[in-house]
Amino acid sequence: MRVNASDDVSAQFEAHVSPVRDGLLRLIEVSEQLEEQWGSLPAADSRAMGEIASESKYAGGEPWGDEPARQAHHLAGMLLVGSTDCTRSACRLLAEAPTPAYAHMVLARSALEHAGRAWWLLDARIGIRERIARGFNDRLNGLAQQDFLPIPPADKRRARERRKALFAEADRLGFRKVTGRRQLSWIEEHRPTPTALVRKLLGDDQETGLGTTVYWLFSAVDHGTTSGLSQSIDADAPQLPQTPGVTWGAVYTSSAGVCSVLSAILLGLGRALQARNDLFGWPSEAWSQAHMLALRASRTSLESYGL
Repeated sequence: MRVNASDDVSAQFEAHVSPVRDGLLRLIEVSEQLEEQWGSLPAADSRAMGEIASESKYAGGEPWGDEPARQAHHLAGMLLVGSTDCTRSACRLLAEAPTPAYAHMVLARSALEHAGRAWWLLDARIGIRERIARGFNDRLNGLAQQDFLPIPPADKRRARERRKALFAEADRLGFRKVTGRRQLSWIEEHRPTPTALVRKLLGDDQETGLGTTVYWLFSAVDHGTTSGLSQSIDADAPQLPQTPGVTWGAVYTSSAGVCSVLSAILLGLGRALQARNDLFGWPSEAWSQAHMLALRASRTSLESYGL
C-alpha cells in the first residue's frame, strides 16, 4: 500500500531534494544556452573543428558519406538531448505529488545510458579515426537491431546490405574489422555495452565501484526484480494496517534515496557535457559555476544523511 506523507514531511522532503534537483536543472539550462551561443558549432581552434577540417580523407560512398566526423559529433549531440530529456522528466516527477517510487530510477538509468554513449563518442582524448569508428559502430548496431524488429523482409535485407556496404568502405579506408559478442562485427574496436559505459562514466575505471553499484540498483528496478522493488518497501512505516497473520509494507520514497539518484545523474551527465565542451572548445565560466554549485548541493544533501 502507499502511505501519504503529511504536509510537514512533504515540506522536509522538498527542502532536502530541491537543491540537488534545481542545481541539476540549472546545469542543463546553462548547457543549452552555451549550445545556442555557439550555434552548435565547434570553436575554430577546437579539436572538433580540426576533425571536421581533416575528415575529407575519410570520406566514402553511400551509406558511409562524406562527413564521418560530423556524423559522430551529431550523434553524440542527439544522445545528450536524450539524456537531458530523461533527466528533466525525472526532475519533473520529483517536483510534483505524488512522488514516484520507481519511475525516477528508470529514467535515471536511461539518462545515464545516453550520457555514457555520448561521453564515449565525445572523448577529447581520442583521435579522429577512433571517433569515426565509434560513430559508425553505433550506426552498425542500429542496423543490426532491425533483424529483431517485426518489419518487412525487404527492410531487413536492406539493413544487412547497408551494414555490408559500411564494412566495405571501412576496409577501403584502412579500418580494421573486429568480431565481438554474438558474432557481431565492428570497426576498430568492440562497441561497449551500456553497462560497461555507465560503469566507466561513473568512475569504475578508477576502481571506485560506484558505476557498478548505481547501474545494478537502477537496472534491478527497471527489470522489476524483487531486490529492486523491495528497496522502496518499508514494513515499519506508520499508518500500516494491523492485520493478524499478515505483514504489511508501505511503498515509499526517501529524500536520501532521491538525492542519491539525482547525484548519480549529475555525475554522469556532467561528465558527458564536460567532454562536449572540451572537444568543441566551449569554455564557459557560467557552466563551470553551475556545475560546481550542483555538485556542492549534492554533496551537502548526501552528507546530511551520512552518505
